Amino acid sequence: MTFSKTQCLATLVLFILMWAGCNNSSTNEDTENTTPTEEQAVDQQAEQEQAPPLSPEELPAATDVTDNELDNVSGAIKAMQIIEQGSQQKMIEAIMESGMDIQRFSEIMQQKQNPDTELGLSAEEEELYSKAEAQLQATQLEIQNAFEGAIQENDLTVERYQSIMMAVQTDTSLQRKIDERMNQ
Repeated sequence: MTFSKTQCLATLVLFILMWAGCNNSSTNEDTENTTPTEEQAVDQQAEQEQAPPLSPEELPAATDVTDNELDNVSGAIKAMQIIEQGSQQKMIEAIMESGMDIQRFSEIMQQKQNPDTELGLSAEEEELYSKAEAQLQATQLEIQNAFEGAIQENDLTVERYQSIMMAVQTDTSLQRKIDERMNQ
């Protein structure tokens, strides 16, 4: 396992956890409708893109991360790799359970991301897509919870894990230490 694969997984996990944090911190007066609208998703994405990057002073230095924490991070990453291996299949199953074809779901999803595209969906297809989207979101929440559980089972808080992983991305010394642990 090379660090680049580990870094990709860690970045994915970091993104999912940050996305979840943004969703959990917002309040929704209509509790029956928890599916975000496209406008809300675009607003959240814009907020995340506009967030200033953490300064080097805000990231833990290599000396601020203990060997025990590096062991815990490596353990969490290994556990999340196992979770990630089954997650794609779970997402496919979630879409298929709705009665929607995977390829058609992907086409509609891509079209919905382009506001200039006219979808031309039948009422039945729109209903199937909405059902698939809701099941996919539930599955993604399940996966996110499993990632958080893997972090906590390795004696880290989600916040500390995120902090260390952000530092790992910029500190070659930490990268080497994590890579060594991942290859053991």
